[in-house]
Amino acid sequence: MLIYVYPKEKDVSFSLISRYHIHYLRKSFNHNIAEVNESVLDHIYWTPGKRILLHPILYVLMGDRREMFQVRKKRLDKLMEVKEKLGGFDTADTDRIS
Repeated sequence: MLIYVYPKEKDVSFSLISRYHIHYLRKSFNHNIAEVNESVLDHIYWTPGKRILLHPILYVLMGDRREMFQVRKKRLDKLMEVKEKLGGFDTADTDRIS
């Protein structure tokens, strides 16, 4: 099982790209992929054997404001426990890139 974590409930560019990734992963590798909204990431108990993809990894792990990082640091600590099965990537947006 592959767990794909992304802003599923938002209509942003990351969501659109994630949906394409999921489509092609399912088509190319015939994977069982669970789509998980990033907002519930803190409440998931990670059992052995699951592989996790985060998109966009920086936003999911750190947020976009200093106060978000303080809260999400706990998320990073929890995910480090399953780091052998953890992957992620970012895509570049054109808004606020500076």
